[in-house]
Amino acid sequence: MPPKILRKWFVSEMKKLGVNSGFIDAFCGRVPRSIQDSHYTDLSPERLKEVYQKANLNVLE
Repeated sequence: MPPKILRKWFVSEMKKLGVNSGFIDAFCGRVPRSIQDSHYTDLSPERLKEVYQKANLNVLE
């Protein structure tokens, strides 16, 4: 599966799970789109891990 398709699936699933777009951008390696996300969203590795685990998204089962 090409990375572009996997990335599109990942973003769609994370949005369905209610994950903030700032975190989704960080997971995909993109720079935060808004001033709020870039200045006030904690994008530390620890916080990203917490958000990802809370989403409980399984790619392979």
